[in-house]
Amino acid sequence: GNPTVTVTTEPCTPSNFGAYLVCETNTANVSWNLSAGAQYYITTATGSDGSQVSCKTDSLSCGLVGLHCGMKYNISVKALDNNSQSKPTSVVNIQTVPCIPQNVRILENCPNNSTVIAWELSRGAQNYRAVAEDTEGNLLVCTSTISTCEIQDLLCGTAYIIHVTASDSSCTSPPASSYTTRTAPCPPQNTIMSVDCATQIASFSWDQVGGAVSYSVIATGDDGGIYSCNTTDTFCHITTLKCGQKYTVDVLAIDDLQCNSVPESSSEIQSVPCVPQIISADVNCETNYATVVWNYSDGALSYEATATGLNGHKAQCISSNETCDITELECGLEYQVTVTAVSNECQSVSSSAMDIITVPCVPENLQATIDCQSNVAAVSWNESQGADFYSVMAMGADGHIIFCSATNTSCEMTDLRCGQPYNMTVTATGLPCNSSQSMVTDIQAVPCSPHYILAETDCDTGTVAISWERSEGALFYAAFAEDSEGNSVSCNTSSTTCDINSLQCGQSYTVSVIASDNICSSAGNETFTVSTAPCSPPNARATLGCASNVISIYWGQSNGAQLYIASAVSEDGDSYSCNTTDTSCDFVDVQCGEKYLITLMANDSKCNSHIQTVATLQTAPCTPENGYAELDCSTNIIAVSWNQSKGAVNYIATAVAPNGLNYSCETTSMACTIEDAECGQTYVIDVTATDSNCSSSPHTVTTLHAVPCVPINAQTQPGCFSNFTLVSWGRSEGALEYIATAEDPDGQVYTCISSSGFCQIEDLNCGLEYAVHVIASNNICNSSQSTSSKIKTAPCPAKNISTHVDCTTEIALFSWDPSEGAISYTASASGRDGSSYTCNTTDTSCSIPTLACGQKYTVDIVATDEMNCSSTSEAPMEIQSVPCVPDIIRTDVDCDTNILAIFWDNAKGAESYTAKALNSTEEATSCKTENTTCELDGLLCGASYYVTVTAHDTQCSSLESSHLAVDTVPCVPDGLQASVICDSNDGDVSWQPSQGAESYSVTAVDSDGHIVFCDSGNTSCQLSELNCGKQYNVTVAAIANLCNSSQSLPINILSVPCSAYHTATSKICETGLVSVSWEHGEGTDLYTAIAEGTSGFSATCETQETSCDLSDLLCGHTYTVTVKGTNYNCSSYSSDSATVNTVPCRPQNVKSTLTCATNIGLVTWEPADGAQSYKVVAEGSNGEEESCSTTDTNCTLTKLSCGQYYRITVTALDDACATATSISNIKAAPCAPVNVNGELSCTTNTVTVSWDQSENAISYTATAVGIDGHTASCNSETTTCDISSLHCGQSYSVTVTAYDNKCGSNSSAAFMFVTVPCVPSNTQVQVDCATNSAVFSWDASKGGTSYFAVTEEGHNSVSFCSTKQTECTTENLVCGTTYTFSVSASDGVCNSSYSLPITGGAVPCPPDVPGIYLRRMFYGTQEAEISWTESHCGSEYSANVIGQMENDPDSQFNLTSYWTDYPFFLIPIPCSSTFNISITAKNAAGVSVYGPPFGGMTAPCPPQRITVANNSNSLQISWQTSTFATTYKVYNVFNNQSTVICTTSDSTCNVPTSVSGYFEVTALNSAGESEPGLQTAQRRKKRSARK
Repeated sequence: GNPTVTVTTEPCTPSNFGAYLVCETNTANVSWNLSAGAQYYITTATGSDGSQVSCKTDSLSCGLVGLHCGMKYNISVKALDNNSQSKPTSVVNIQTVPCIPQNVRILENCPNNSTVIAWELSRGAQNYRAVAEDTEGNLLVCTSTISTCEIQDLLCGTAYIIHVTASDSSCTSPPASSYTTRTAPCPPQNTIMSVDCATQIASFSWDQVGGAVSYSVIATGDDGGIYSCNTTDTFCHITTLKCGQKYTVDVLAIDDLQCNSVPESSSEIQSVPCVPQIISADVNCETNYATVVWNYSDGALSYEATATGLNGHKAQCISSNETCDITELECGLEYQVTVTAVSNECQSVSSSAMDIITVPCVPENLQATIDCQSNVAAVSWNESQGADFYSVMAMGADGHIIFCSATNTSCEMTDLRCGQPYNMTVTATGLPCNSSQSMVTDIQAVPCSPHYILAETDCDTGTVAISWERSEGALFYAAFAEDSEGNSVSCNTSSTTCDINSLQCGQSYTVSVIASDNICSSAGNETFTVSTAPCSPPNARATLGCASNVISIYWGQSNGAQLYIASAVSEDGDSYSCNTTDTSCDFVDVQCGEKYLITLMANDSKCNSHIQTVATLQTAPCTPENGYAELDCSTNIIAVSWNQSKGAVNYIATAVAPNGLNYSCETTSMACTIEDAECGQTYVIDVTATDSNCSSSPHTVTTLHAVPCVPINAQTQPGCFSNFTLVSWGRSEGALEYIATAEDPDGQVYTCISSSGFCQIEDLNCGLEYAVHVIASNNICNSSQSTSSKIKTAPCPAKNISTHVDCTTEIALFSWDPSEGAISYTASASGRDGSSYTCNTTDTSCSIPTLACGQKYTVDIVATDEMNCSSTSEAPMEIQSVPCVPDIIRTDVDCDTNILAIFWDNAKGAESYTAKALNSTEEATSCKTENTTCELDGLLCGASYYVTVTAHDTQCSSLESSHLAVDTVPCVPDGLQASVICDSNDGDVSWQPSQGAESYSVTAVDSDGHIVFCDSGNTSCQLSELNCGKQYNVTVAAIANLCNSSQSLPINILSVPCSAYHTATSKICETGLVSVSWEHGEGTDLYTAIAEGTSGFSATCETQETSCDLSDLLCGHTYTVTVKGTNYNCSSYSSDSATVNTVPCRPQNVKSTLTCATNIGLVTWEPADGAQSYKVVAEGSNGEEESCSTTDTNCTLTKLSCGQYYRITVTALDDACATATSISNIKAAPCAPVNVNGELSCTTNTVTVSWDQSENAISYTATAVGIDGHTASCNSETTTCDISSLHCGQSYSVTVTAYDNKCGSNSSAAFMFVTVPCVPSNTQVQVDCATNSAVFSWDASKGGTSYFAVTEEGHNSVSFCSTKQTECTTENLVCGTTYTFSVSASDGVCNSSYSLPITGGAVPCPPDVPGIYLRRMFYGTQEAEISWTESHCGSEYSANVIGQMENDPDSQFNLTSYWTDYPFFLIPIPCSSTFNISITAKNAAGVSVYGPPFGGMTAPCPPQRITVANNSNSLQISWQTSTFATTYKVYNVFNNQSTVICTTSDSTCNVPTSVSGYFEVTALNSAGESEPGLQTAQRRKKRSARK
């Protein structure tokens, strides 16, 4: 029939089609029922903009992704088979999620508690929701249907993140890119203010303000001065505040956008008082007080005067006026005086310093040390503060006085008298005063030297006794004995005698004595010579001549010896002696065996030395007698005996042979044995007695024959004998015949006898060792056996031989039973090829490791002894060696199958073979064959194998052949990874190492067929020259020397997207945004537009479209805009750039300051980036307005009205846009007060000032200015205040100034008044002692026109005086009564206070000129007896002496008596001084002035440095002149009688040489005669030394 044709119709249209949108992913989910004939389905969504999205699936649903936001889509589905498709379903509409709002921003730069948020309208949106979220997560929300809304209730100084979402009736878009803003900072809280009183720096601190990056502090003074500081910390300092002012302070916080906080209520701070200036500072020498005067200081409530010493000591006084006294000052110190002003909070900086110097201190730590050599005292003391120079006085116990002075702290006192004690004091002198004398210090002069020294030696004890006369000033003495070499010995004593021991014998000593006082010692001028007993002879020794029995004595020369006496005495009383001047002597004929004591001593003409024991000697022992000797044959020992010998300690028995050999024994008894005597000899026996030093003559005992000697050189004849041996030997001394023996190991003995030197021993066994000996005999004694000689018979043959070959080691092993007599064996193996091998051993087995492979060998075993004698051989055996090792010819690897074929040569002895391949992990593959080739499969890829071949026979296998290395086909690389290097658009490919690979090759192919390669020797490489925006398929293969691997599994990479192009920008003035657009770059999923500012700031926006708006751009900047595209992996290179200028910035740091004096306002600001001009507007609280336009950054407002508050705005403009306005405030100065009046209080000298209220003033200052320039003021927040601290008696003008918190008004019209008169000053009272009246006076008082003076006794008024003059007289004062005087001034309206009372009394008149009588000079001073006539009203009196010593201005003194009711007084005055004496009187009322002085001088001081020179016929006496001396007298003192022998006005005098005794010199003037000068004794003749 006809062929069948099958026709398939098109698939049916899907039914029950539906679609819905998933808002979260913006995905449309589509579904339908199964369609007949359908193999798969295609769903298509067409947007209102013509764009399409589709999905292909074989299921009944799919999801449409990549839908554009905010768009309406028509969706349909159709069914398809391989040939046709159905009609599409009816259309279903869906609306996608609204687009994300773009360009979110706020419309003002410094929001406070609200802000307006703006954005671009979003496609598909019906509503918008803006959310501001702070860092704590708190949310503020506003909603809108347009592109702006306002968020309320923002917190100050808080950062907010702004999110905006768009929504329709179904979905809400994701939030737009967040926008961050921050509100203006909060006002600083907890402001703390302080002034550093030391540095005058005002410090301000406050709590940290959130959002603030800096702060500004503004301080406005009472005088209108404005000071400020700026900081990024929460503190700052103002260093320039004017002293004595009150300041109003504001603190502002500023954030990083230069937004200021709103000022809060102001605070006040007071600056440091001004620095006073010192007028004068004077020291009172009597009280050591310093009186300081200074001028008035602004802002001071009190003052503090401080004196600071150079040592840091401080003293102070405090006063409320301008003077005070500083007490408690240290003596002699330079002080710097300063004054500080003190307020309630601070002290001012110290004033400029003024220097003062106080009274010098009394010198302390006076010390004096004596120079024991020169008898000069070195005096020192601690430095005295304030001293210019010092004076030291020393007075001796004998009245001798000396002085020294110095400008430093030491001087020297010369001319001290030996042995005398002195008292010393020191006085400091400075300007303006002198110190008192120091504490007294004592010093002792050097003791005088001792005289009349004697010394005597005691021969028995060797002690030297020394004596002398007592010395002045000595406490104890030291006597010295010194030899010719300078060595000395001493003794100490407090008496005038002492003994010196331990002197060297035989020496001549010089004796001297020194006196000492524990500090110094006198010179040892006088000496005496004495000698000690002779020394014992040195190096004495005694020797004995053993042969002659003579004792000899020797010694060295003895110091001081003239004769020597030696003696020798035995224990039995036998004695010998000798006297000699030599140094040796001998004792002969002494007895044998006796002990002698040897002694020796030296003698001079007076003394013997100590008896010296030289030695104890023993004479030689006596000869022994009755000797006997006997020989022991078994030991060859000779026994000898004898009788005891006198003096013997040891005995020696000797045996002497004819050949001279000598043998002996020694003992302490009477017998001993001689051992080791030579054999075969005839000996003579002697005995000798010995002690430790000598021997007696020998005693001959007898003659003996020794045992024969042992035969020598006994030996057997060499040879490999099995049953006999021949023995020979050398002849033996003393032998007559010989016996030879051979003994086997079992003790069996074989012998032969001979009188010659050899014989033969028979019947010996094979393989045994024999010991052979020979003995000599003389028919009395036999010798010992000779040295053993060993002989061994030939060994026996080996038995039970066995053989074996070790297949592993290829070693041939042989073994057998031990062979008697054998010490070694030789095994031999002989091959059929003629080769031969042997092994030697001392064991019963051995091995041969070197048999040739694959051979058969014949084996034989031979035994050998130590004589190299060999056994006979047994029947031979055969052995087969191991097969030979095969040699591999070659290997082949099949690159396709990875099968290995191995080929080798035939091996000797082989019956089969095994081939093996071993890899690095010890895994083996093998094959077995009887041929010479085989194949291995199943090998690992990329592995290195070592191939070997082994040969086998029936028993053994050969060693493996040499290894041959083979590499298999490399493995396919695994772990392929690839990524794109975004910077270079290169593909970075890596993989895991492939076994066997030597290198790798990578291939990449894109969808257009573009191919890129890279090769590498490691596991990575880079694919270069990839096309942008393309997807590549990447594979890798391993490369080896012989074979390559297959390609790896492929992976995909996406290259860098292509760059956008045709970039364009436009600026939106209203919002400050910049709109950017560009052309699409292939392979890009997302674009980022980047704006780079000239300041380094940048901003971005992201989109999937080809345009977006840039926000967050800095105002007033130029930006370069580029676009980068990104895919899931990389970003493209930047597009071409476009440039745009943003809107001008808002002016920052707007400040408005007011010049308070002119009421002119100055507005300043920082330049705003991008601004070309500015407009400033000031709007007053009264509606007034003033403005200006400028291209500068400041503007002056000249028409401000006083007391008005102005709001100031500054706006920046460029050629297109105006920025938001910056705001500041300014307040004009208050208006001047009017109707100023005042009222003075006479009691407090305070004026109360009043005035009318001034508009907008918050405080007032009333200022009073005196005609003397003094200024005083008061502050008030009301319309009245009191001005105090006014100067008395001054005319003042008062003005009032109104203040707000920053400025003061102009001063008001002045009001005039006069203050209370001043208290009269400089009050003085002069009392007339004769009339008992007083004149009270004072200086004129400022403002005073009349005065009222009062005189009082205690609390009772005595008299009054009203006058317009400046003095009053008070009569009829009572003698001795004290009165007080005070005065008050008046101007007719007010009276001053009374002056401080001053004291005056009816003091007595001073006495007239006193009478003076000078007494005799004593210890360098002359007492002045002063008398006077009692004065009117006087009850007690005091005398005062002011003078100068020795006409030296630097040696002044001031002496004052105590008060006395007697009319006379005694005062000591130093010698050679001039003086004035005056008297003062006192009673209960006070002290009179000093009366008229009486002048005079004292007698001269004693002449110093008196010397006596012996001329040829006279003695010339000279001295140093004394100040004020007119005449000198020279006295001769002899036998305690003084006689004047010369009177002269010169400083020398000549007297006869016959005058005896010593001399004194005195100085005279009209006031009297001095004490005698330093005594000088006449020189005496020397005495001869006593014996």
